[in-house]
Amino acid sequence: MGWPIAQVARMSGVTARTLRHYDEIGLLSPARIGTNGHRYYEEPQLLRLQQILVLRALDVGLPDIGRIPAQQIDEVDALRGHHRRLLAERDRLEALAGTVSRTIVELEQSRKDGTPMTAVNRPENLFESIRPSQYQEACATFPGMLRKSPGGSPR
Repeated sequence: MGWPIAQVARMSGVTARTLRHYDEIGLLSPARIGTNGHRYYEEPQLLRLQQILVLRALDVGLPDIGRIPAQQIDEVDALRGHHRRLLAERDRLEALAGTVSRTIVELEQSRKDGTPMTAVNRPENLFESIRPSQYQEACATFPGMLRKSPGGSPR
């Protein structure tokens, strides 16, 4: 038994075109192609697709994903590694969201009663959980962020 490309596309949230592209670049081939030319995927391909999509969510590029063999030593070990990375990313985002949330609360309170922000008394609190080196690449591609000035340095 296998799932047709249209069903896999619906289940996974990627387009059939993306699945065909993954096949073209050798990232994910269907289990078989029917006599009607339709592509069918089975459990090993669905697990590989999950791995690809998790790695993409972790900002791993397709060339890097392509270097990870489809038949890894152990799928469970690979999933455990992905799970650890996802939890670490969740924790990082949670800490960052907490910092921003505290700043919002303090700004609102400051505007309400006219007193200075508590965080400004301890400015390091404004930057808690923010590590610019982690975000340099993301900022470079984010609209309006870290644009290069004519001299070549970020402004």
